[in-house]
This record gives sequence, structure tokens and C-alpha cells, in this order.
Amino acid sequence: MRKSRRKSNMAWLYHFNQIVTHGMEGFLETAVPLISGLAEIIGLFIIVTSLVKATYHYVRVTFFHGQHDFLHEMSSGLTT
Repeated sequence: MRKSRRKSNMAWLYHFNQIVTHGMEGFLETAVPLISGLAEIIGLFIIVTSLVKATYHYVRVTFFHGQHDFLHEMSSGLTT
């Protein structure tokens, strides 16, 4: 009697594990593309913003003789 009861407990645990695994796979199949797409958009926003800011400082230094290290600004924005 104990062996059959132990097998039924193990069978329930096996089925529970399969259900949880299936649910997690479904969640990850939908969540990972959304998260990676959001990370791409944030990265592009940072790069474009830093390049626009560095270009603004470059034009200001070149044409209006301002003082700003635009090369450092551009390189730090691209390495982020």
C-alpha cells in the first residue's frame, strides 16, 4: 500500500512540475521579446540623445568659439 501511495504522490508532483514548466515557458516566450525590444529602444534613445548633444556642442565650439569637450561627450555617449 505504501508503494502505490508514494507513486501517486510522485505522479502528482511530476504533473505539477510539467504544468509549472509549461507556464514558465509560455511566460518567457512572451516576456523576453518585449524586454529585449524595450532595451533596444532605450539604447537607441541614449545613443541618439548623446549624439545630438555632442553635435550641438561641436557646432557651438566651431562657430561660436565656445569651450566644451565635445569629443569626450560623444565618446561617453556611444560607450553607454
